[in-house]
Amino acid sequence: MKTNTHKKCLICNSPQLQLMQGYEETYLCKCRSCGFVVSGYSQILSYVAMAVFLFFMGRKVANQKLKLNNSLIITSIVLLYIASLYFINPLVENGKYILFITLSMLVFIVISVIYIKQQKINPIVILKSFLGKHVNRKTEE
Repeated sequence: MKTNTHKKCLICNSPQLQLMQGYEETYLCKCRSCGFVVSGYSQILSYVAMAVFLFFMGRKVANQKLKLNNSLIITSIVLLYIASLYFINPLVENGKYILFITLSMLVFIVISVIYIKQQKINPIVILKSFLGKHVNRKTEE
């Protein structure tokens, strides 16, 4: 197997990964045990390029007024997260998930807070609205 592919399945930890026919250049592998499909590390670049393209096109189409500085901060956080996954991956392959889960939750919280501040969303109002609807449903039943 090529060095750009995973050695074990990320779901069932089986070493029975097979390159998918027709996708050898992109290093798509399918686990023979559970059927999960994983891509090679080289796919990260294409994912980032697609995300950047969709971000700018989506912002234009949706006419969102996103501030470029905050957008670059979010993009930088995502890129750092992806880069850190390269170093965390050996731990995940060996069944040690705590660092991966912790980092993922931290990145999610940071990006969410930046986005909420960027869009000037008041989370307390949203929470009260949600809880109010939820409480009203409970009293109606």
